[in-house]
Amino acid sequence: MPTDARTTTLEGPADLAFVEATLDALDGLYGAAGDVAPDDRALFQLAVTEVVTNIAEHGLPPGSVHVSATLEVHPTHLAASFTDTALPADVELDEAEMPDPLEESGRGIALAAAALDAFEHERRGGNVWRLRRDRLGSARD
Repeated sequence: MPTDARTTTLEGPADLAFVEATLDALDGLYGAAGDVAPDDRALFQLAVTEVVTNIAEHGLPPGSVHVSATLEVHPTHLAASFTDTALPADVELDEAEMPDPLEESGRGIALAAAALDAFEHERRGGNVWRLRRDRLGSARD
């Protein structure tokens, strides 16, 4: 397993184009690292997708939210942080749970939390979201 961390940063308006750019950047990091297990890739990407999509779709005021992202692939873990300029989100991560199966929304935070080993949200002039997944073959063994 390589010992170098790989990192990339992005910033821009919180919209669906930013979601796509984030996922493309994450794929690029996976390719550069070359050794990220498929389960880690899929589950971390699920969590990243849910968080960045929530920022794009629910950030207030609509159309004026800016977001910056840092994505990292380390030998022992995958990490991401998102800082947005939206109004502070009224979210309690430790209370996130799946909604009724018939509900059409409300699963994003619970899905992200289930896929991660650490998930933090801080209200600081907007929102700061920190995600970490320990890689298979490292801290999980």
